[in-house]
Amino acid sequence: MRPERDFVIAQLTEDGTLSAENAERAIRHGAETKVLAAQAAVDLGLISPSQAAIAQASVSECVFVDLRHYDIDLKNAALLARSAAEKRLAFPLFVIGKTITVGMADPTDLAAVDRLRSLLHTEIEAVLCEATALRTLIERAYSMSGGIGPAAEQSVAVGQDGSSTDDEPIVAAVNQILAQAIERNASDVHIGPDERDLHLRYRIDGSLHPCQGPPLSAHPGLVQRLKVMANLDLTQSRRPQDGKFRYPYAGRLVDMRLSIIPTVCGENVVIRVLGGHAAMGNLSELGFNAAMSQSAERMLSHPHGMILVTGPTGSGKTTTLYSFLARLNTPDKNVITIEDPVEIRMPLVRQVQVNTEIGMTFAGALRSILRQDPDVVLLGEIRDEESARSHYWPPTIWK
Repeated sequence: MRPERDFVIAQLTEDGTLSAENAERAIRHGAETKVLAAQAAVDLGLISPSQAAIAQASVSECVFVDLRHYDIDLKNAALLARSAAEKRLAFPLFVIGKTITVGMADPTDLAAVDRLRSLLHTEIEAVLCEATALRTLIERAYSMSGGIGPAAEQSVAVGQDGSSTDDEPIVAAVNQILAQAIERNASDVHIGPDERDLHLRYRIDGSLHPCQGPPLSAHPGLVQRLKVMANLDLTQSRRPQDGKFRYPYAGRLVDMRLSIIPTVCGENVVIRVLGGHAAMGNLSELGFNAAMSQSAERMLSHPHGMILVTGPTGSGKTTTLYSFLARLNTPDKNVITIEDPVEIRMPLVRQVQVNTEIGMTFAGALRSILRQDPDVVLLGEIRDEESARSHYWPPTIWK
């Protein structure tokens, strides 16, 4: 360890981030656990990792880069082998002219800086980044790039059964795409190829947002992996296919609906994220102004009628519908829904899942539930003329 790093705890005390009493606690804990006092302060929860990193940058007279606001550029991952990035905890952040800005956990390690300069074959500017955030960045960048970088030794891993496991980067890339969709509260994921690039976009609050994704060469592997997850025909690439699967995330299962359609540049993929973005709340939580809230309450209090909820993808139709249902769902009413898919389970509500393979369509289900003595019906979609003409039904919420 370089001597200047021992002054980080003093810097934290001097700038008021850490009290003198807590600084002494950190020093004692560091001595007991054989770690630097600043790290001990983080371990004790006295300061955040970013506060420790900023103090270290100040002491070391280095520039600090907050990776929470950094958008990964996968082209930079191709500049440095993954093994080198992980070994030296460094990643090329920006390329400006002939200089590469490299994020490092310890930019004062001159031997590591010299080695990185040799590997990148250019001048570098070392900046300091928080170590945990840097590890996360490295994992995401190389997982989404579909490989380990051109500078790495090209080797293929072999599984215990002797089979090749060189598709692991593809699996990691798919997992990263799906996890990022949930984290960003996206309603849809679009993966579309053209002649030169593979475009990854997330629909958030109704608008598509481009995101740096895997290279075009990874497209066939991504599609095959998604087909496996949705149990689709792997040999068929010339006709549309639809499927669904559940993706485990943060201790829960998130339903995903997969749609694949062939285009002149390859198979286009759209994934609807279900359950990860829809939420059931009260009318007061929908963001309506006072006039709109009063109007909604008035409509929902009528004994008969129809409410039609429309809008673009991601505009909040499902959230609005479930909020309306929560308002109407009382023990004295028989509430039935017809959905594809059922996104949120609700007590008391009889929820019907559409299944076209066995003839359970929206129109067919509408005919059947008349015998179920409904008071309120929610129709998930109007897909045909028969459903649209069913104006004689009881109070109905449609979208």
